[in-house]
Order: sequence, then C-alpha cells, then structure tokens
Amino acid sequence: MSFDLFALRARKLSYALRVPLFRRALRTGVLAGVEHTYALRHLTPGLVIDIGANRGQFALLARHLWPAAYITSFEPLPGPNAICRKAMVGDERFKLFEAAVSTETGSSTINVTREDDSSSLLPLGEEHQRLYGSSIASTLTIKTDRLCAFIAPDECPASCLLKIDTQGFELEVLKGSEELLRRVQHIYAELSFIELYRGQPLASEVISYLHAKGYQLAGVFNVAHDGADRPIQADMLFSRVEKE
Repeated sequence: MSFDLFALRARKLSYALRVPLFRRALRTGVLAGVEHTYALRHLTPGLVIDIGANRGQFALLARHLWPAAYITSFEPLPGPNAICRKAMVGDERFKLFEAAVSTETGSSTINVTREDDSSSLLPLGEEHQRLYGSSIASTLTIKTDRLCAFIAPDECPASCLLKIDTQGFELEVLKGSEELLRRVQHIYAELSFIELYRGQPLASEVISYLHAKGYQLAGVFNVAHDGADRPIQADMLFSRVEKE
C-alpha cells in the first residue's frame, strides 16, 4: 500500500469513527466513502442511483448527507452485495439490486479481481496490473439490464443524482441509462485518464458524450496519481445545463 493510500484510509477511518451510522457499518467491515463529502455536500437529491455499490461505501455516505433521500444501489457480485445489505440493514428508503446496468438485457461475464472492488466487465489492463498489482481471481456470470428495467423514468425526480463507479464500464452504463438521463440533474463518476481496463473509454470520451447530452463538467475531485505524478483517474461531477 502506498503512503498516499494509507493516509487516505487513516483520514476516512478518523471521520467514520465520529459518525454513528459509519461506526455501525464498520462492524460489517465497510468503511464509508467519506472522501466524496466535499464534492457532493452542496447537492440535495431526492433519489440517489448508486451504480457499482460494492459493499455500500457510497450508499452509507449518501444516507449520512441526505437522510430523506431514496437510494437505489446496484452491485452484481453476490459477496459484496450481501455485505452492502448488512451495512444498510433497517434503511427503509434503500433498495439494492444484484445486477449490472448495461445496454444489454440478459447476462454477461464479469472479471472478478482478488480485491473485488476492481472487478470489471472489461478485461484487466496492463497499467492496472502494473500500478496496483491486480489480477483476475475468477469470472462470474451476472445479470445485466438497462436502468429503466429497474427504475421507471417517472419514478426519477428532477433532483436525482446518478453515481457511477464501474471500473471502465462508465460509458456503457450511461448509454444503458439514456431513458432516465433527462430526469437526472447530477452525475458523479469515476473516470480514467489512462487505460486501466482494455478497451475502456477514457475521461475525454465520457465528457464529450455527456456534453452532447446536456451536461457540463462541474468539478474534478480525488485525483489519483502514479509514482511519476501522472494523473490516473478522478471523480468528476457533471450538472445538467438548463436550456433557454
């Protein structure tokens, strides 16, 4: 583990220990994604769509920031999905699907990495292996469908936040969510500047796609660098532009 990553986890733990909801989640082995607080604290979504939920790190933060919001999460891997359910147990405004959002209805094979939060529907790239020492532990057949198969467009309020953390699959998720995009006010996605997964669209392509759909880049946060201080990836916030 690099010093920067160790320092980040130490800061997250310090924050989590001060919040009762986060302390409870720590008993299930989940550390809330508090690093996103600064980027999102000014938003007021009525619905949070959390695609790529893993163990519920983002869902926990969303519940802390927006106590009244509805949260719908997607995590296709059974193990992390089960942990996420435990972390969010008793939350009546939380819903979790064991599926991946895609342009395709049916099933697909996901590459499961040793540390499963790097798992992807795309093949692992050489840069990811070099930078993080990642490797594929297994493959798994998962359910895939368009977002509208789970959330009807008229169920999506104008104050909706769409969060995407899908390891290089972000553009496919967006294309599989097009029926709802006109109802989504903000999109928060982890995007890459270099190819970490083979064939993944880079940040510039996703930004261009979203610009064409009526979104502008509103902020860049949590930029990760390699040992040569080259930017690798970042969390980016997009906001829908109201047309006159």
